[in-house]
Order: sequence, then structure tokens, then C-alpha cells
Amino acid sequence: MMTTNTTKLFTGTQVPELAVKTFDGKLWKLSEQQPQNFTLIIFYRGWFCPICHNYLAELERLLDDFTKLGVEAIAISGDSQADAQNSIQEWEIKNLTVGYEGKLLLRFETNINNTNFKNCIIFYILLFFK
Repeated sequence: MMTTNTTKLFTGTQVPELAVKTFDGKLWKLSEQQPQNFTLIIFYRGWFCPICHNYLAELERLLDDFTKLGVEAIAISGDSQADAQNSIQEWEIKNLTVGYEGKLLLRFETNINNTNFKNCIIFYILLFFK
């Protein structure tokens, strides 16, 4: 049996460093973010996922509303750079920051109000206070 190390995220505790490459050629680091209120991180499965497509299209549509509320958003794909690039082009994602090669990041295990979620939901939606 193969074992996997996970990092457990508990409400109210500091998260580990999170860094991903983005399509604007930068390395996005959670520790360097300076949102007015929150950082919204969405981990999505990838190019093959029609639900992810719809979800990110809606997020793209609402991005200005989030910005007005002081929320900065990033979507992180579990795909390779090539497949993630295909998804943002095909899905016409133009304004949302998208990171890629986040497969290892999808190994987070969360515990919110004593409810465990282990890689069983499509999106891990993490909202971090400033």
C-alpha cells in the first residue's frame, strides 16, 4: 500500500507556504499576497473537467465583483503547463490568475468543523484572511 504525506489545514492555523507558476511568467506565493481583505484560492482538477470549465467561467465573470470586495483570486490547475494553457485558451479565461502543475498541492487534507475532506471534492476553495 502506498502512503501519501498530506498537510492538514485547520481553521485558524497558519498555512504552509504555497507557490505555483502562473501564465504571466511569475511565481505566485501566498506569503507575498497583499489583498485588501482575502485571498481566494481555487484548486481545480483540469482541462478535462466540464464542471471546472463552468465554475471558472463564472468566477471570471464575477472577478470584478470580488476585486471590489477586496478579494484577490487565483485558480490552480492540477494539469501540466500545456494542458492548463489549453484550458485557459479554450475556456477564454483572460483576467483570472491561473497557476499550473498543482498536483502536489491537491494533496492538502482539510479539517473544517471536524469534517474531513480528502481529495474527494472537485474544488478545494480556500479563503485566507489578510
